[in-house]
Amino acid sequence: MSVTTSLTSGDVAGRSTRHRRPVATKALKRLWQTGFRQAGGRCYRPGGRVIREQEWTLFDGHATRSTLDSPGTHPVTFRSCNTTWKACTSTESVGVAMSRSGEKDTVWELKPHTAAKHQLLTGYLKAWFPILSRWNSRLVFIDGFAGPGIYKGDKPGSPVQALDVLLEHTHKDAMSSSEFIFMFNEAEKDRYDKLDTVVNEYIANHQPWPANIKVKTGCDSFEYVAEGILKHLEEQKKNLAPTFAFVDPFGVKGLSMDLLSRLLSFDRCELFVYFDFNTVNRFAAAGNIDDRLAELFGTDQFKRAADLTGSERKTFLHDLYQSQLMDACGFKYVKSFEMINETGHTGYFLFYGTRNFMGLKTMKEVMWNVDPGGGAVFSDILAGQDVLFDIKPDTLPLQEDLAQQFRGKRVSVETLEQYVVIETPYAAKHLKKATLKPMQERGIITSPNQKRKGTFPAKTLVQFA
Repeated sequence: MSVTTSLTSGDVAGRSTRHRRPVATKALKRLWQTGFRQAGGRCYRPGGRVIREQEWTLFDGHATRSTLDSPGTHPVTFRSCNTTWKACTSTESVGVAMSRSGEKDTVWELKPHTAAKHQLLTGYLKAWFPILSRWNSRLVFIDGFAGPGIYKGDKPGSPVQALDVLLEHTHKDAMSSSEFIFMFNEAEKDRYDKLDTVVNEYIANHQPWPANIKVKTGCDSFEYVAEGILKHLEEQKKNLAPTFAFVDPFGVKGLSMDLLSRLLSFDRCELFVYFDFNTVNRFAAAGNIDDRLAELFGTDQFKRAADLTGSERKTFLHDLYQSQLMDACGFKYVKSFEMINETGHTGYFLFYGTRNFMGLKTMKEVMWNVDPGGGAVFSDILAGQDVLFDIKPDTLPLQEDLAQQFRGKRVSVETLEQYVVIETPYAAKHLKKATLKPMQERGIITSPNQKRKGTFPAKTLVQFA
């Protein structure tokens, strides 16, 4: 396999098979301009990236500065290889030539599960922006695998939708004293070029552009972006500003648990990450990508899946990744959302990690909005079908759970809400009218300070039989 995908002559590219050959010296200038990474099947191979008897993994590029740390500190310096991070007014970029993963075209069709994923993202950002900006003067949104920024038919991608949330927010003026930094990264050169064009056009169409909103695009691997941030923070002994990292790659490569744990170790950082269950499930027992899976999970415990099948295997892999996000990354709360593909099988899970109860509460509300029947699953098969009746969750299991958990106790409605959000699949919105009201009607609960029966405002005490 050739080292790059953009060389014009078949005689200049190196090869990494048993017929390997070094990259021709005359290609050096072109390679220096575009950067390259050897791609050779399931793993990197020696011999295919040698120039004048010296092995080159990545050519160095440029770096600019960006303010990602807390206010009052020096700006972050990106020292990652072969990338130029820049403000959107610039037209310069340095690309990364690598093997194509996932979708093959530069721009592709928007699939139903992707639209649902965007609903989850934007639904959460609508709450995250105003809540965090009340107490913080700088917020960071990182889209680590931003893609081209658009889909076929000019349907907006995650970068545009994230910007829309802030610019169209009803409380935008109240957030004007906080600085918002959007970082959109895409490693594939052709997709990055499209992304940069889309973002520039977006800014041009929204003039005058708010001075407190900074947008940057970059063309590099997510690993290098994250390592650049970490290096600066370590040098400056500073903490990362409150950050929401949307990490949505194709496949399982380039997303190590170690990297996530170091980048998101700061208390006010949150994660929304793609877990490619389909790939993990197929290769967990194959033995040919164990190194990559060990990086993904941060452990080799995934190998235990070899003795499991069906739903038991699926649950094991899901729970292992969830527990690693909690143990390795230090997230107090982790919640997942399952995506079913057009064949009826699980394609991937989206995992949300946070250390904040309000964050978990908000994300669960958003998940239930996307999946009114259970708050945990979206299926491409059912997408677009007409619903003949309103889908309402069955709260009887929740009623029984609360009755057993709090039997004979008197607790506040706030305590019950915490229990529902943290310990059950239900959202906070299911507690009062859908659960406590029918429980009171059946005589299972009473209240000593309730002003009106069937209502449960703040500080209401609930007595369980």
